[in-house]
Amino acid sequence: MDIIKPGVSETEIAGEAYYHAYRLGSEEPKVYVNIGPNPRVHAEPFRGIRVGENTAVTIVLGVDYNHYYTNTSRTIIFGNNDLGEKALKCMNEVYQKALELTKPGIKPIEVIKVLDNIYQKYELIEHRVVGYLYGVGLQIEESPITTIVPNHRFIELRQGMVIAFIHAPIVLKGVGQVKYEDTFIVTNEDLEIVTKMNA
Repeated sequence: MDIIKPGVSETEIAGEAYYHAYRLGSEEPKVYVNIGPNPRVHAEPFRGIRVGENTAVTIVLGVDYNHYYTNTSRTIIFGNNDLGEKALKCMNEVYQKALELTKPGIKPIEVIKVLDNIYQKYELIEHRVVGYLYGVGLQIEESPITTIVPNHRFIELRQGMVIAFIHAPIVLKGVGQVKYEDTFIVTNEDLEIVTKMNA
């Protein structure tokens, strides 16, 4: 995160992430970088797109170790971007509410309905991608994939499942995409966080 400054390219950011992932033992990491203002979901990095003023920079790290993946995403807003800051505040609130509500025995659709109230409060509901979590494991995305397969929103979460959220970004033209995502193991009563990253 420390290298993200105005003028730095998506490929430079990705290169730094890949360096650390490989150095720590990841064998098949996936790194996506999206610098606004034209949001691209799951974006392969481009050398010609650089950090500028008043834009969002989103990094998605899919890192494997011993053939199991985790997923982490973070967004930084540069400059004075009121809409971007509002989206970041909304995403943080959505993340905290999902953390509170996601438990074994719950179906993702039940959480999605509550999260939509938060997006509505911030007047960003039309900019969010529907769904909020997906499975992680031998592949970077596994069932349930609530953002792509609507029926997966009704799968009951069970102990031992590994999930990542908030997988669905807020996508804002002129700003970029905003995400805050971590990986969790569903325990018998709660969630155990796997990815512990500040910022």
